[in-house]
Amino acid sequence: MNTRKRIFWFLLVLLVATPFFAQGFRGRLSFAKSEVKRVKDSVHVRFEAVLDGIDLDSKALLTLTPQLVDKEGQNSYRFPDVKVARRQRSIVWQRQNPNAAPSIVLRMNGMRQTVDFTYAAPYSAWMNKAALEVRQTVSGCADCLLAEETFILKPAVYAPKMQDSESQHSQRWQPQFHFRACYQVPEQEAVKVRTAKFMARFTFHRNRTELLQTLGNNEDEFRRVDSVAQRILLNPDVKVQNVTIDGYASPEGEFTNNQRLAYQRAMAFVNYLQYRYGLRTEMFAVAGHGEDWKGLQKMISASNMNYRQEILDIINYTPSHSARKMLLKELAGGYPYRYMLNMIYPQLRRTEYQFTYQVRSFGAEEAIRRIKTYPEMLSLNEMYLVAKYYPEGSEERKEALKTAALYYPENPVSRFNSLAARLVRPLSDEEANLLISFPASPEQINNLGIHYAWKGEYDKAKACFEKVSHLPEARHNLAEILKME
Repeated sequence: MNTRKRIFWFLLVLLVATPFFAQGFRGRLSFAKSEVKRVKDSVHVRFEAVLDGIDLDSKALLTLTPQLVDKEGQNSYRFPDVKVARRQRSIVWQRQNPNAAPSIVLRMNGMRQTVDFTYAAPYSAWMNKAALEVRQTVSGCADCLLAEETFILKPAVYAPKMQDSESQHSQRWQPQFHFRACYQVPEQEAVKVRTAKFMARFTFHRNRTELLQTLGNNEDEFRRVDSVAQRILLNPDVKVQNVTIDGYASPEGEFTNNQRLAYQRAMAFVNYLQYRYGLRTEMFAVAGHGEDWKGLQKMISASNMNYRQEILDIINYTPSHSARKMLLKELAGGYPYRYMLNMIYPQLRRTEYQFTYQVRSFGAEEAIRRIKTYPEMLSLNEMYLVAKYYPEGSEERKEALKTAALYYPENPVSRFNSLAARLVRPLSDEEANLLISFPASPEQINNLGIHYAWKGEYDKAKACFEKVSHLPEARHNLAEILKME
């Protein structure tokens, strides 16, 4: 066999031996602790996806989609998927999908890592002969499909054996519940005032303050500034109250000169906003903060660079700015200082700007349109109006409440309503604990009854609905429970 043939067969064997590879993706997933079981009127699914053996590049997006599928392919139940990516791709995906859930999982190549999947679904008879599958897809930066594969974790769902009479009764009749959750009405905002804070890193000639569009990466920075400024400053629903500009410099050179540069460069940005958008001078509050030692300290603390602790000691225990700079330059022959000069100092030279503005109120029909384009300008009450416009259990209602939870994550009403929208199925243990932790109210008791009903604890559910029977939702739900009698 000549050399060329040996090389050919060697590459072929190597290709076959590689578990799975594609552009942006190498390795193969594995799974552990897979479990599918029926608990009364629901099916519980749990498994772990083991990422130890895969490597993703910075542009790849791995999507895992679990589902139950019967043998004939006529019935299926799809669970929410999970995205996995490196940091750069995850940032891009989250920007493109600001309202999406669940959040993306960050992959650290070379590290041991597992992802837990825990789901529950309303039980249906076809699930007795269903398989648990996980579909894996890998897409690139333009969402082009690079690879896909389907894993079968369980060939059939476990269902406890029934006595003949019980089985016949079950075949004759199985209850199909249609519960109605209660929602809490958020308070209206008398005046809707919003703040939006952003950052720009413009390039300037050394020791100069002219803001030049063609210098360095300024063209891209101007494009980013205009994308957010136009969204606010050119919006007819908005009235801008003030604009705050803060300029920062890196700690190199002479201290007072850096203060001057930070302020005058911030003023150059003010001049641009005034020229581009016609803003009045009295709208602006401008500050030049000079050398950003706190920012440097924070970035060094978060880094893994060499001589990190020595640098922090110099910053923390040397009060004189000039002495700090001298010691940093002399440390380890100047190597750490050159690294900071190239990799860290450019990030400290920045302009932070914040718009404070008032937004007019929207009716339900206007809010329905705005929630898709300008969700940050809706109040929680307006998002609630959008959700109530759509029927219970609809994807549109769930999306509206999901958006409300995203923009008002700390508001208890937002969290309660988001949880209420999930009661069309059994709650996870975490969700159930969250529902129980809310202060007792008629709405909470009604929704707790739905939770108990999904678990098959009908006596508890009935007691909850009877306790708040003055609510029309509770009376409806009580009638649903009575189907069991």
